[in-house]
Amino acid sequence: MTRAIQLSVACAAVLIASTLSQSAYAAMIVDYHDRSVFDTAVGPTTLEDFGSISVPLEFGSTAVDVGPFSISMSAVLSVMDENVLTLQKLQNDISPAASNIARVLINSSSSLILTFDTPIYAFGADFSGLSDGNQTTLDASGMNVDLPEGPEAAIQFFGFNSDTPFTTLTFATSGFASSDGFRFDNVSFATSASISSVPEPSSLAVFAVGGLIAGAGATRRRRREER
Repeated sequence: MTRAIQLSVACAAVLIASTLSQSAYAAMIVDYHDRSVFDTAVGPTTLEDFGSISVPLEFGSTAVDVGPFSISMSAVLSVMDENVLTLQKLQNDISPAASNIARVLINSSSSLILTFDTPIYAFGADFSGLSDGNQTTLDASGMNVDLPEGPEAAIQFFGFNSDTPFTTLTFATSGFASSDGFRFDNVSFATSASISSVPEPSSLAVFAVGGLIAGAGATRRRRREER
């Protein structure tokens, strides 16, 4: 390979790396629908079941501290018996007994926000009525997490694990006039990473093109030796 070609390849590598580095880094996210599988995958977790909270306790635009994290709404909704920690069944006629749970109502003007005291890598909880046809979205410090669409009358576990730490979770509705009422309890989270980060695309491009240049150089040296 001539010096001019090597220079052209090197310039191409810089151009590719520059272009790819401008794109957002895509975090690796793995979701779970079974608590036992989640616990095994993420390792040691902390559980918050709201059992030590004196209820009822409303949470609005002012955050309510429940220990390892706080709960708040982006705007106050004047709806009775909603957005409150209360003693109730997670789902009527299904839960075996009443316990302290979070009862939530979100709409186009008000989102639910969980803010953790320290960065976490995994989150999971028991939900009832979450995203039951209302297109609720979940944002984890800028990362989009796909939520399952669950029937209203079912309790289901949902959790996810990320290679990138986050401190906030925001549950919001995507439609202008939509709303979503749901309940959750038994929040589990992990403060240690259990899945490895994926190299950024720009780094992979530099390594790949660098390997091509090195290989071409080695080929050129062998040809010289054969002469």
